[in-house]
Amino acid sequence: MQVKEGASHIHKGFGGTGGLSSGKGHQPSPGLNSKQLRVEFNIPKNYLDCFYPPEKRAEITKLSIVSKNLTGELDLSDFVNLEKLNCSYNYELSSLNLSNCLRLKKIECIHNSQLTNLTFPINLTNLKKLRLIYSSLEQNLSFLTGAVNLKELDLRDNKFTGSLDYLSNLKKLEYLDISSTDINEVNIDKLPKSLKCIAYSTTKSPHCQLTSITLQLEKCKYAFCQKCQQPNTSED
Repeated sequence: MQVKEGASHIHKGFGGTGGLSSGKGHQPSPGLNSKQLRVEFNIPKNYLDCFYPPEKRAEITKLSIVSKNLTGELDLSDFVNLEKLNCSYNYELSSLNLSNCLRLKKIECIHNSQLTNLTFPINLTNLKKLRLIYSSLEQNLSFLTGAVNLKELDLRDNKFTGSLDYLSNLKKLEYLDISSTDINEVNIDKLPKSLKCIAYSTTKSPHCQLTSITLQLEKCKYAFCQKCQQPNTSED
């Protein structure tokens, strides 16, 4: 796996309009039965070409493509003004390309269990919320060092490895969930003092490498006092 930096039809997502289809996009092959038609539209390119023709993609700021049974690679690199994305519950999606989506503020990518490749834009300064939950992503967190405006980060049920030190520059981070990951290094002094909640459960994955640092994380289980910047000793 690699996480890299690198108009009649209305499709709703995040409470707003998502895609505009001019009717000139992908047209299914004639003579297909209903099962064959579903398979054809499980191919991400066919799905996008039908509902989000290339000439309209630069207009789209919100995109919801949840539970579409998409398989293989989903290339959203030409959605250059995309701000909010939800592509959850596409269980056979293996690759997601966001390389040109510099305006992204919110990403929901949940229960894409076969996802092994995710290409981010080089600049993640606009990103405020990232939820990558239950996939097959396996890498350290170095791709997040530039996400300086990130407030919520949920990485649970993945195979992320290495150190939490990559998050040290995320001075606005308030919520962090690394439950059931293989992250195994932490320097408490380098964790963002803006954190208000840190979740690190190993109940679902008792053999994950996170277990090696849970005792250290216990020291800041109530996050940090926003006045003195020291770990809180209670929920109060």
